[in-house]
Amino acid sequence: MCEPGSTPESRTVPDALVSVACFAFNPAETANCQSSHLDLHGAMVETTRGNFVGAYPGQFYATMHLLSGDNVQVSVLLMRLFNAAVFVLALLAVCLALPKGLSRAATWGSLVAMVPLGIFIIPSTNPSSWALTSAAITFVSVVGYISQDDRRRRYTAGGLAVIGVALAASARADAALYGVLAIGVALIVTFRWARTWALRTIVPIVLAAISMAAFFSTGQSSVASQGFTGDTAAPQDAIQLVSLFVEVPSLWIGALGYWGLGWIDTGLPSLVWIAAGAAFAGTLTVALPGINRLQRLACFLLLAALWAIPMRVLWLSGAGVGQQVQPRYLLPLLMATVVVALARFRGPGFAFRAPQSITLGVLLIVANSVALHTNLRRYLTGNDVRSLDLNADIEWWWNLPISPMAVWLVGTLAFAGAVLLVAGQLRTHEANSDRLELRRGLPQAETDVTATPQSRTESSPRPRRLLPTADPQPPAAE
Repeated sequence: MCEPGSTPESRTVPDALVSVACFAFNPAETANCQSSHLDLHGAMVETTRGNFVGAYPGQFYATMHLLSGDNVQVSVLLMRLFNAAVFVLALLAVCLALPKGLSRAATWGSLVAMVPLGIFIIPSTNPSSWALTSAAITFVSVVGYISQDDRRRRYTAGGLAVIGVALAASARADAALYGVLAIGVALIVTFRWARTWALRTIVPIVLAAISMAAFFSTGQSSVASQGFTGDTAAPQDAIQLVSLFVEVPSLWIGALGYWGLGWIDTGLPSLVWIAAGAAFAGTLTVALPGINRLQRLACFLLLAALWAIPMRVLWLSGAGVGQQVQPRYLLPLLMATVVVALARFRGPGFAFRAPQSITLGVLLIVANSVALHTNLRRYLTGNDVRSLDLNADIEWWWNLPISPMAVWLVGTLAFAGAVLLVAGQLRTHEANSDRLELRRGLPQAETDVTATPQSRTESSPRPRRLLPTADPQPPAAE
């Protein structure tokens, strides 16, 4: 639907595609202002805001193009539904194809990291949607491919790994780089002194090379070496470097609600980031004591990346935290970190105690419900109206037989159902019949790692006796 512009970096497009964001940066303005800008057959305007020079990978936009039509609202809704379905189906495939020790990590790791920004981004027209889906499935799929001996399951896991890398490489340059990082930490946590391990790493290494090539093929890759161009800020000094170091964590908590949604102009109540941040931190607190030393190394590398990547980009750009780099750029790394911490490679999958699952589940449900209500309020009436009833004083809404309050209730209950379903699975310690088998060369201390400290006594098999049970030696000799 684009026509040539006056330069190679511009296109002429319907005014509807440029002016519908008339409410941006004005949180008191409702979405009603876009009503006069939705006619695709109206005036044509020239714009440089598009992927016309290859700054982003083209595959995401090519796919969304297939869903575009003469009705802007229908096109956008189809794109949103498609991207939401990609995420849900990807997680469903992981649950069906991978052992519980991995599938539980992907499902709960995704839920605990997606509120509120992730659940806003995944069903959107932004390529960061695919970056988050990739972060949820790439690590566990690569681990499943390397570690499982059942050929059918291993090949299925390999196919999911290909999908995860393809989604990352098709979305954003930084997502492609994160795909390489996810493969790298998967190789670390599965490392064994075994020929089988070396042979099974060939495919993941090829995928990493492809993802790296995708990274360098886009204009965004220059940010890693040059920062954001056009910045006239003064060169950074040592004090500024320290300032970046201590302020970068605000980007992490920004993804959990400390920053706003939309154009970062929809501020959220403090309850959102406190509840979502507590659920995220609580999950890591419970999960980390049960990980082995290779997982500790992987988590450390991911944490280092969460610090180093934004620091480098901001340093090169002469910018401070709060400029240029947004929390959504780092959210895939946050999600990958909690997924790695939750993964278990032998015995039962990760499990919570009942009070833990109830507390963390309630925190997530409350954070999501409040964020959804706030976001609806911002577009229905603007944030200058304060009321719990979303049906009151509506200035904008679709001509549909469902009210804003109904949308809020359905959204709240649907997410609560997902949390309860996954949390219910995380409270069981049943044996993992599809446990990961690639253990040759693994030190004995590592083979005894199970889901949580309490599960070692509740569900772990009894240690094998050093002598056969029929041996006449008394127990003291053993």
